[in-house]
Amino acid sequence: MRHIVGFIDWLFGKQRKAKAPAFVVAQNLLYQPDEVLRERVTDIEAFGGYLKEIYAVAEEYWAGKPEGPGQALTIVAAVKPGGRTRFWLDSSLGKLNPAVAQPLIHRLQELPVPAVRQGPVAFAIQGVLWGGAPGGGGWAFVPTEWQERCHGRNLVVPDGFLELVWPD
Repeated sequence: MRHIVGFIDWLFGKQRKAKAPAFVVAQNLLYQPDEVLRERVTDIEAFGGYLKEIYAVAEEYWAGKPEGPGQALTIVAAVKPGGRTRFWLDSSLGKLNPAVAQPLIHRLQELPVPAVRQGPVAFAIQGVLWGGAPGGGGWAFVPTEWQERCHGRNLVVPDGFLELVWPD
């Protein structure tokens, strides 16, 4: 009997659809070429684990928020020698409300930071939030703050930008 009821529900669209995760990572963007990363990242496994921790924190954070409009979300992180890190968030819908963005940034900054040497390492995690931007894509290459502070300058990504937006 259960199978018949299940079939009827399926046939008429009454089956429960699994809810899609609020935030899904689409791709990563490493700002430095491989040879620079090899010089600066001291432990590639620890660095990979750090990326996974960022994914998990972001997924958990957005899962706890009321669903909003679909959008592309870019999480940019920079790690400097000495265990210093900073995050920027950009949405395809424009500036995120600080009351929404800051708690996530705070959680991300609490993560243990992998060691780097000889300069910063920066990367972008490009994801989709609540199904993504209509038509797909929409991710920022560099954060809006970087663009605004460095407008009109010919700078190397990320080192040149970081010297201006996050000086030592």
